[in-house]
Amino acid sequence: REPDPRVEFYHTETPVPGTKTTFAVWAPKDWSGKLPVLLFQSGYGHSSDGHAPFLERIAAEGFLVIAPDRSDDQQCGALGILGFLNFVSCSAVTTDGSNLALTLSYAKDDQNQWMERADLSKVAMAGFSMGAAEAINAQARLPSETKALLLLSPSILVPAANVIAWNCCLQPITGGQCFLCSDTPVGPCGTGQAIRQSAVPAFVLSSENDMLRSGVSRAADILGERGTLVTIKESALDLSTPITRATTSWGAFLVADCYGSPLYGASRHFALADDVDAVSSAPVAAFLKQQFCGGAPLQGSDTMVEGRLNSKAAGSLCAPFPLFVSCFES
Repeated sequence: REPDPRVEFYHTETPVPGTKTTFAVWAPKDWSGKLPVLLFQSGYGHSSDGHAPFLERIAAEGFLVIAPDRSDDQQCGALGILGFLNFVSCSAVTTDGSNLALTLSYAKDDQNQWMERADLSKVAMAGFSMGAAEAINAQARLPSETKALLLLSPSILVPAANVIAWNCCLQPITGGQCFLCSDTPVGPCGTGQAIRQSAVPAFVLSSENDMLRSGVSRAADILGERGTLVTIKESALDLSTPITRATTSWGAFLVADCYGSPLYGASRHFALADDVDAVSSAPVAAFLKQQFCGGAPLQGSDTMVEGRLNSKAAGSLCAPFPLFVSCFES
């Protein structure tokens, strides 16, 4: 894949002192004036590499995009993912907002490359999969500095994700939603409440047969009119997931993406943010333009279910385990 000629990119080499975190940064070339900032947290077993086409396309529309990476994000490879699915992590995962808070601190330092272009009055917190829990907690930590929230196929409000988020003993975890090991203002069962109490416009992304659509629907219900739900048609996505397979160890588990399996819908999940064609980047960029640049309201399109906004995917999935079925959290 050739890089987008409209965008420039760099990745820091030296971790922030006392951490394992570096930053991937995309910015549009030949763009005058300050740029709204999108802070993006990848999901479990991912790094910014897997989301490069998606984030690059968003940057091309006039945004400064910053994604934190840690040296142990993909530690243990396939064994790390197997552990994750059994609630034991050996790769880094953060759900308490601390990693995106660190990223915002990076953006505030105008001595860092391109950060003098950052419009810090227009900051959006975003996350894919488990990264969405990080975005929600970051918004709760930094409510006055967060102006929009984007939850992309979020691993929230479902049992599998909640157990990971609760457990501060999962190492080398950056922070869990447990008051014993984190200063996050969001409690162990507080994700729904945090979404409800957030005062910013929110964007929620899913797809037909997304493995996490139960939690997605619950989040959309909680947000009500303040939220915008976009459900991408399965036919618009590249379900062969070449980027996921090339940049993560999740590929070995995608063979289990078949009806009746607890991983049914995994390809639909990953294709939303890992697709080479970055189909999902268009509605994300349109939402950000609406919020930050006076752009036209986001409209339905032929890539969306029923061709319109706020249309939920059908709930016909029958899996043997309720790992990805919306749980009791209010």
